[in-house]
Formats: sequence, C-alpha cells, structure tokens
Amino acid sequence: LVDTFLRGNDNRRVTMHLSPANMHPSYATEEDVLQAIEFMEKMYEQDGNVEESSSRLYAQNAARRLKKALKTSRLEIMTPSFYQTPLPFWAAPKSFTEHIGHFDVMILKADRHYRRLTGDLEHSAFTPFTRLLGNVLPPSTDILALRPLNFPGTCIGLPLRSVSKARKRFSASWDTTGILSVSELINVDEPEKFFL
Repeated sequence: LVDTFLRGNDNRRVTMHLSPANMHPSYATEEDVLQAIEFMEKMYEQDGNVEESSSRLYAQNAARRLKKALKTSRLEIMTPSFYQTPLPFWAAPKSFTEHIGHFDVMILKADRHYRRLTGDLEHSAFTPFTRLLGNVLPPSTDILALRPLNFPGTCIGLPLRSVSKARKRFSASWDTTGILSVSELINVDEPEKFFL
C-alpha cells in the first residue's frame, strides 16, 4: 500500500506510526518493517516457477523503492509515545494532534486504534464519528478506519440499513464474532462513507 501510494506522485510522503518494541505481539515495530523490506528484496533470488518469479521481482522492486523512500525521507517511521498510553484521540497531547493535523489521510488499523477514536466507550452504531472527532482533527485530515467487528457497542458511524442487514443475517452476534469487518472513511466536513 505504501509503495503504491508513493509511486503515484513524487511529492507524496508517508509517515508510519509503529509500536515500540515488545508492546504487543501483533503490533508492527520499526525492526519488523525493515526486516520485511529486506525479505522482499531477497525474494527474487529464491527458486520458483515463472509465475512466482514475476511476483518476486515485483516484491524486490517494491523493496528497493521503499528503501529509497526511507533514505530520501519520503517514507518516515515514527513511534509516538502517545500510543503507549490508554488515551483516546480527543485527549492526546497538543504536540501529537498538531503532528497528525498535517496529514491528508490517516489510516488506522485494528481494534485498539479504532477504540482510541471512540474513547473505548459504548456508543450506538449510528453515532456519527464527527460527534467524537469534530474538534480533534482539522477538516483537511481524512481518516480511514479499518477494524474487525468483534466487540459490541464499539463500532460507530454505520447507516441503519447496514446494521439492520447485518443483524438479520447474523442475529445478535453481528458485531461480536469477528466475521464482519468495517472500513470507514471519515472527514469531519462530509458524510461518512463505509464498507461493511
């Protein structure tokens, strides 16, 4: 995703917020990302059929582009201390909100970061994100929130029609089993868009 985004325009930049070491087994660290890039770069040297070779060559070239992006600061890796706290986004330190306020798009992945958006409080599934985030981010910053639905009351901003459809198909467990996931594009000045 980062490679594709950067290839689209020489003026684009990406800042990855990663976890400090040993915070949680499923959180990516800077070392994880750098090792993944190294692995991708060496993939083409491995044996495989012609079809696999094409994919491996693509991975190798992507790794080289990512390394170049790191050297030229088009790709920056950071580990903000805010993520080591239990605070929601609306209680983040001013320095952190000013930092993310310079982003055009912020992609948040996983349950923990989604809960930072909601304050880990129970809300109606129909509560608009803009109610919670209207004073947190500048209107120019869009948020793409990605998460599995695996805990009741923590997913917000969904249209009634989609929730009704999910309840009909999966009964009361629609937001607890992890069978469904949600992708929500949020801009405080526009109606929310989502995919369930």
